[in-house]
Amino acid sequence: MARKTSLIGVFWVFGVLSPGCGDSDTTPPADATDAETTEDTADVAPEDDAEAPEDAAEVEACVPTGPEVCDGLDNDCDGEVDEDFDLRNDDRNCGACGFICTVPGGDASCVNGLCEIEACTPGFLDLNGATFDGCEYECEATLEAESIEDGSCADEADNDCDGRVDDEDADCNACVPEFCDTLDNDCDGLTDEDFDLQSDPVHCGACGLDCPIRPHAVPACVRGECTFTCEAGWADADLVEANGCETRCTPSPTLDETACDGIDADCDGLVDEDYVPDFCGVGACRVPAVCWHGVEDCTPLEPVYDVDTVCDGIDQDCDGETDEEFVPAATCLGLCRDSATCVDGVETCGTPPAADDVFCDALDEDCDGETDEDYFHVPEFCGEGACVRPWTCVGGVEDCISDPASAEVCNGIDDDCDGATDNIADIAAACPPPAHVVATVCQPCGPGCGRCGIAPDGCEETFYDINGAYVDGCECQQEATEVPSASCPDLVRDLGDFSDDGSTMDIRGNIVPAGDVDWFRFRALDTDDTSCDEFHVIIEFTSNPGDAFRFDVHRSDRIDDCGRRDCEGESRWYDFYTDYHVGTGRTAVGECPCRPRNTSGYNTCDNQTQYYFVKVYRVDPTTTTCDSYTLRISNNSE
Repeated sequence: MARKTSLIGVFWVFGVLSPGCGDSDTTPPADATDAETTEDTADVAPEDDAEAPEDAAEVEACVPTGPEVCDGLDNDCDGEVDEDFDLRNDDRNCGACGFICTVPGGDASCVNGLCEIEACTPGFLDLNGATFDGCEYECEATLEAESIEDGSCADEADNDCDGRVDDEDADCNACVPEFCDTLDNDCDGLTDEDFDLQSDPVHCGACGLDCPIRPHAVPACVRGECTFTCEAGWADADLVEANGCETRCTPSPTLDETACDGIDADCDGLVDEDYVPDFCGVGACRVPAVCWHGVEDCTPLEPVYDVDTVCDGIDQDCDGETDEEFVPAATCLGLCRDSATCVDGVETCGTPPAADDVFCDALDEDCDGETDEDYFHVPEFCGEGACVRPWTCVGGVEDCISDPASAEVCNGIDDDCDGATDNIADIAAACPPPAHVVATVCQPCGPGCGRCGIAPDGCEETFYDINGAYVDGCECQQEATEVPSASCPDLVRDLGDFSDDGSTMDIRGNIVPAGDVDWFRFRALDTDDTSCDEFHVIIEFTSNPGDAFRFDVHRSDRIDDCGRRDCEGESRWYDFYTDYHVGTGRTAVGECPCRPRNTSGYNTCDNQTQYYFVKVYRVDPTTTTCDSYTLRISNNSE
């Protein structure tokens, strides 16, 4: 922590004035100071004219006492007094003999007869700029400036040694206790109001103007001008400012200090200290009369301010009225500032007229420093569809300007602002038909969304929209050999005859739309055989994507009768053949070998020619893709 030190100073002066020496000419040398030529009027009474020497011959001759010393005497009798000493620049005789130039907490030097600070001892600072108390502030800086970010604004330490701690430091707070710097540091509308420029020896007449040190004197400020008072036992008999209090003081018999006569009657260093002044002026201009060097004076101060706007109980403009032009401080906000009051120097903000600032009037009803921030309009919006816009409040003016309408497009928005969404007159223009599409629609897809789609039954004939995507249109084409609404035995695709000499056919198809089935019919021929029957019918899937397709097989002797069902729900393979032989003799089964007539030990070569009806369908009739199956039908193709 920084601490302030006390002023400690010891000043010595030696000065006994001689009545004169050398020749009879008592005129002081040209370089003699006023102190060297002025008699101590308090200690030495004027001699009678009769006792004064009549001519120079009667003046006592000068007797040398040794080398010249600074004591106000002509020690070497050369006709000059203290000629070997520079009272303007001698640190040991600064302004007067014996006055040593020194200051607490630092080094000093004598400049033009005045003692000035030359440098401060490390760890000490001269904050107030005054010479008489030296380097008065003891502090070791750890930072160039205090900061909220590093926590030095809340550690109760003067880290940058500027004499201010935490919130009192301008590095930490915008408003701090007043400096004497012609600025309004505490944000109260007044400048340097905490400093008495009329009587402060550190700021005498203006900020930073400090009163100098004089020999055997204490700096003082009177009416904004530097002066001094004498140390106890000393008096300023010659009224010469440069040498301070040069004369030993002799108390008067009465010791009375009440009269304004300029005499230190009790030799305590103070003159007329018991004087009781009258006052003149009003308000901030009211001052007491002063008594200085035996002269009494009272001159009111000039007003610093033309108007009295600050609520402080002080008549700042010196017109006899207090706070009459009161302007609320910045701490009162909104309408609370307008209704603020000033009573006996105490400012009170008004009461907020509302808890929220909902009206668009550019007024701060809730006194939080913002206007219309809680603004709300019922209803909140104006306009229809895409033209809808919220009500706004700008500068206390309400407005709601809806956007202009535009042509309606399929986007789930009321573009033309007529209250209806996607009511498009020319749907073909808004949703151009993609491939194999003859009719489109704008279909909803949820709030705030609309999309072009394919109308029901909007595909070209034999084309289907299987994936539901608009962009690729009706992407699935039904096979060219499709028999619409196939049913057995009337609406089937006839594949013809398959000879047992070796016949094969691959059929590619798809099952669209959902619920569709494909019926095929063929006749498998069994040639009249004499030795071995090669009849062998095979029906199989060579391609069944996702195992989604199945087939049933029916056999019949008639073209117009689907007959009996031999196979149901097959996903891979079906075959019927008679070219096998099992067993021997009368118990043998099969037609290879065989004979055209009943022959002992042989099978009969029967003719197995029949119609086959094949039904292809999906396992799940509700699910549809455009994947194609491939069905291979053969007779004796192995």
